[in-house]
Amino acid sequence: YRINTDFNFVTNSFYTAGHVHPHVIFQLGVFDIDAGLRIGWVPEKFSANPAITASVHLLNDYLKIYAGAEGQDHYTQYWEYKNYSHHYFVNYAEPRPVREIADLYLGVDGHADFGLQYDVKAGYRFLQDAPFWAISDRGFECLDYQELSMFHADLAVNWSSERFNLDGGLHLVKVPDGVPYGV
Repeated sequence: YRINTDFNFVTNSFYTAGHVHPHVIFQLGVFDIDAGLRIGWVPEKFSANPAITASVHLLNDYLKIYAGAEGQDHYTQYWEYKNYSHHYFVNYAEPRPVREIADLYLGVDGHADFGLQYDVKAGYRFLQDAPFWAISDRGFECLDYQELSMFHADLAVNWSSERFNLDGGLHLVKVPDGVPYGV
């Protein structure tokens, strides 16, 4: 087993935040387990989120099945909002961390002898303070923050040979009905 601690610290014009992630990595039978907790701080808030993953290797390491329950604070900054919408101005709303309470997921990744690698993952994510573009009562564009739960699925594929490399990916997010389209 190994005991690790990861630190993350962010400071910008709008807030100072960070988290500490103590975790232990060990094997339990055929399962590889990484279990810990992310303890975060953002302006006037502390949070504790799960950080647990488990995986099992099958078919002589050609296939890995994994599952996890993780949560964390995503530190968004001004340039990220500008990247989503060039209309963004700090008067809309100040950037603030998006709190991912939990991301429960299941995935499969593996490879084949002829150069193909893949990773397929799906899960359900619970967010707090998720940014959404909105129209204010006065009819102006603004940024609103909401709580929401959403389904997500990811596919990553890579094929490599001695002379050629091809990468591809697909990310699907299904936001429940009744939630305005956002960032």
